[in-house]
Amino acid sequence: MPKVPYLISAAIALPLIVVAGVIVGFDASNIDIARPPSLEKKVTDTASSGSSDDTQALQASLRADPLDRYALYLLSRTTAGDVDRSSLLRLAAERSRRDAEIQAASIGALLKENNYPEAIERLDGLVRSTPPIRYKLYDAIAIFAQSTASRAPLIALLAKNPPWRVDFLSYLPRTSTDIQTISLLVAELRTAKSPPMSSELAPIVAKLIADGAVEQAYSLWLTSLNEDQLARAGNIYNGNFEARLAQLGPFDWIIVPAKNIVTRSVSTTSNDRGTVLEIAFANSQISYRNVYQRLMLPPGKFTLTGQYWANRLENDRGLAWRIVCETKSQLVLGEGPPMKGTRDWGPFDFTFTVPDQDCTSQLLRLELNVRAKLDLKVSGMLRFDNLRIKRADGGDGL
Repeated sequence: MPKVPYLISAAIALPLIVVAGVIVGFDASNIDIARPPSLEKKVTDTASSGSSDDTQALQASLRADPLDRYALYLLSRTTAGDVDRSSLLRLAAERSRRDAEIQAASIGALLKENNYPEAIERLDGLVRSTPPIRYKLYDAIAIFAQSTASRAPLIALLAKNPPWRVDFLSYLPRTSTDIQTISLLVAELRTAKSPPMSSELAPIVAKLIADGAVEQAYSLWLTSLNEDQLARAGNIYNGNFEARLAQLGPFDWIIVPAKNIVTRSVSTTSNDRGTVLEIAFANSQISYRNVYQRLMLPPGKFTLTGQYWANRLENDRGLAWRIVCETKSQLVLGEGPPMKGTRDWGPFDFTFTVPDQDCTSQLLRLELNVRAKLDLKVSGMLRFDNLRIKRADGGDGL
């Protein structure tokens, strides 16, 4: 069966929103296998002859089968005069929830009437029933976010958490929708009964960071946290490692897997220590900098404190925590003491200063001190607990 073009094309009577030219193609046999072969050519024709013979044939088909949705659809395109074509199209659409061409025609008519709730409901049905074209449909759905009148029914639908919501929100930054509109949509969706989780918003947060809007990304990320998560969101998120690692996106701990290195949180036998971060090296040979977190510290002087434990950590130069500006220059703001050998739990700290310019965000990163190839080899184990950053200059902050 040939590929069938489907067009969702309508101009919405709003200054900020135009749905036009969203064209998708797929094999119609995968969408509605009940389509009568005798009507296939007529349904897929871009225009009908509108002859009286065609009209009479379709009317005869309806008399034989009043539920013949394809005859209703074709009749809505060919009939002139005082017959209500929109009613025929609505009837056809009600009986053809899985037929993209009929639904596209119905959606176009609904948009011209500014009937956004029903239009978005039909798009929802198409996404559920026609996975092969879901991304084209997402492009059309995203345009509903661009005005107050059309955004409200979109939010009402997303608030019900349809099965495609996670996929749609992940895809949303790849549509033509500007990031400010996306942020507004998410902000309004946050007040719904089923607000999006951090994992759903991670692609949008990442897009904001890539576009240089790190402060906006951080604000959006904070709004996605629940009460327990917000309680961990100090200058370092989850610095005591009691929550699961690397679950909440760009401002949580980020762990890059590497050969012969295992990074995990482990429970200790000590009642006052609880869960700690453990990094085990088995003769790894990389320029290690695979555990880090993005920070949003204001200008000023700070002190990082923490505790660590080492067991047979074999490397001449050791590893150290560093804080750098997240810019192209990667300016090093501060560095902790090198960690190697064997030692019981004990404290460490270092002080650093965040400059006034070109350092909106920073990276706290565990790095191997490397000057030569021989410095790359590491074996042994490190554990960390209670990492915190506090103001050291008397200013406000944690």
